[in-house]
Amino acid sequence: MIRLSWQRILLAGLIALHLAILSSHGTGWLDPLFHDAVYTEGRGVDFFSIYEGGARLRQGENAYDPSATGRTPYAYPYRYVPAFLPLAMAFTLLPAWTVYWLWAGVLEALLVANVVGTWRLARGPGPRLAATALWLLPAPYYLELYMGQFSLLMGTLIFWSGVAFSRGRGRAAGLAWAASLFVKSCTLLAVPGLWRLGRRRLVAGALLALLVLNAPYFLLMDGAWARFSEVNGGSFATVEVDHAHAGNLGFQALLRQAARYGEAYGAWHPAVADHALPLLWAAATGAVVTAVSLLQGRRDAVLTLALAVSGYFLMFRDVWEHQYVMLLAVCALLVLERPSLRRWAWWCGVALALPTPFLALEVLYGTGPDLPPDQGWPLAAVLAYHSVKAVPALALFCRVAWELRPVALARRSLRGLPEGLRAGGREPAVAPEPSGGVTEAAPPRDRAPDPGPWARRPEGRWDLADEEP
Repeated sequence: MIRLSWQRILLAGLIALHLAILSSHGTGWLDPLFHDAVYTEGRGVDFFSIYEGGARLRQGENAYDPSATGRTPYAYPYRYVPAFLPLAMAFTLLPAWTVYWLWAGVLEALLVANVVGTWRLARGPGPRLAATALWLLPAPYYLELYMGQFSLLMGTLIFWSGVAFSRGRGRAAGLAWAASLFVKSCTLLAVPGLWRLGRRRLVAGALLALLVLNAPYFLLMDGAWARFSEVNGGSFATVEVDHAHAGNLGFQALLRQAARYGEAYGAWHPAVADHALPLLWAAATGAVVTAVSLLQGRRDAVLTLALAVSGYFLMFRDVWEHQYVMLLAVCALLVLERPSLRRWAWWCGVALALPTPFLALEVLYGTGPDLPPDQGWPLAAVLAYHSVKAVPALALFCRVAWELRPVALARRSLRGLPEGLRAGGREPAVAPEPSGGVTEAAPPRDRAPDPGPWARRPEGRWDLADEEP
């Protein structure tokens, strides 16, 4: 238990930790902790991919062409939707490094806005500190700034869309969700659930806008659609790129690494690890998301968003550590708005926010993480490394899916309980019969039921389950 007087002390500690993280972007003292800061091309490489796409659009060329324009020191291929290109083109009005640091400032402003908004909206000190901490804990956000990414923008849209849905502001929630479709693709998985919840005009309008604003570019620019599909996981049979590398921390990478050890010892054909298993897992996850969304018993837009985003981290073939900023936003949303999931979401979020054992494994084994199984890290180390983010993501997905389970399953889980508990009460309406066989009514309750050991204590102490009256 923690005393109320510690609330500001803990917040100050989180802010100090965040400032220490920011200081590393000038000195690089935290870089060795992260695979992406050691083995990628360099600082800002993801942001420069956006910049390169904008430069190509300005020159009338295919934005998805992977060759460099010379406007940036290095870059990956552009992979966002065409509707994102006008912003990318606006970036090219200034030198690449100048815009990168300006974008880092925008990301920090977004983070501060999310922290302030979360702090003000939370009901009680426990949820307030828990949700705020998930924004300020280090690992994914450090790489978000380092890579110059847009995952925090996506996480912000997801978070505020969920808050608006939860508090009855459907129009604002719909606008935030629709805007997220133009940044990254994971919220497309919420379409079946939102349709089930009766948001059909929202879904139809958002999908129509997505089509109208992107299809013309794909139709008019030769090769754009083929390249867009390739870089965004359109083919699970790609062999030119190793999608189980140490920078990939999604559940797909964990499955591939486990399957490749079986392949190395002749247990099955190589196609199992690289083609069949990823395709089957993605299809199964997509089917679960769709079925649970369409058959959900709770009719909950917040959990629908949480299911869609957590499902994305299980089924997409390339998941980088910085992208877990989006799932941390979902965890903060659940801590803030869904008390029944608060503790589960908090612990999953903490696991997602901490650094991986990358540095320790490199020091311990003295080899690179991407070498073949017989030359690099041992099996246990590889699986442990790939599990530290993938397993919490799976745990969150399963818990949310269970919370949204269809009505038939929910009723089955209540069988055998007393009638009063089935109806949502804390105890049956009638007390058990005494030894004499006379039924006595339960004494009337003149106070609220005891909420158990995870609520406010008489001494003024609090914990994660606290809420203000």
